[in-house]
Amino acid sequence: SDETQPLASTEMEAISKFQKQQVEKYCDSINGSRRYIHSFYKGYLITYKEKKTAICYIPKTACSHLVIMFLTTVGLLSQTDLQKDYTSWIELTKAIEKTKFGAVKSEVQKKEILDNYFKFVIYRHPLDRLLSAYKDKIGSKYWLRVVRDVNQYLYPNKSFYTATKEEMNITFSGFVDYLIGKPYKITADPHFLPFQGVCDPCVVRYDYYGNFKTFDADVRILMDHIEAKDEYLRPSYYNSSSNAKDSSNLFLTLSKEQKRGLLHFYNDDLTLYYLIFPSELDTHKTMLGIEDDLKPPAQPLVPPTRHPV
Repeated sequence: SDETQPLASTEMEAISKFQKQQVEKYCDSINGSRRYIHSFYKGYLITYKEKKTAICYIPKTACSHLVIMFLTTVGLLSQTDLQKDYTSWIELTKAIEKTKFGAVKSEVQKKEILDNYFKFVIYRHPLDRLLSAYKDKIGSKYWLRVVRDVNQYLYPNKSFYTATKEEMNITFSGFVDYLIGKPYKITADPHFLPFQGVCDPCVVRYDYYGNFKTFDADVRILMDHIEAKDEYLRPSYYNSSSNAKDSSNLFLTLSKEQKRGLLHFYNDDLTLYYLIFPSELDTHKTMLGIEDDLKPPAQPLVPPTRHPV
């Protein structure tokens, strides 16, 4: 099927029902036992009161596209912002501050949002998201604070400022060692924090879980719901074939112990992701292999078939 096309409303409702049932099952199974110290949902859940709609945006899920489209429809960004590859962070932050859940003072209004708003979120395969964050923030040395911490973890007896070019080049394998070894440090950054720490689905019971791979079609569901203009839609530029190649190449550099550590670190995310998107089990096998002790953490039910309009 063509996954860039919108779904018929009845099929969207069937998929939404299935997703919510799977998430309910997951949340009941953990029974509130796993909460994250850094819970960002109050800042990452933004609302549109007129249309009784809320979205939670997770870093590295084309969230800038999603937020810009949403806030343009709300009226807090101009149409010219849609044409830019980069929207002023100051402008965007101001618009988010005006609409975020954490800015709502009334407890009655908060309850109204959580109980009665149409709530939408985009998920991405946890390991694919991790790889994207590494390439964007670490491999490019853009996130210097994290690069410095990783460097000091890998080379504890050397000063960051006297590190050689080779030591400054943080490999994916080296970064995974840091991630597994100091999870409390890296999870202070939403780019690497598991889904539950950013957009906790056991607190905010979403009505629709979009997938990064089908971003355009899934975001159309949201935009139709808030009656956005077609010209507000922005493509995600996701390239599944090149992404899969990059993923498999870098994951091949990891040892079985490192892979096992990643499965442990992102266990909750992977469990939830495969419950919502069972067809993604093949992605797991492509990335990590099919060894007995690297199996995915869940064997989900079969969801309704996706048929575009």
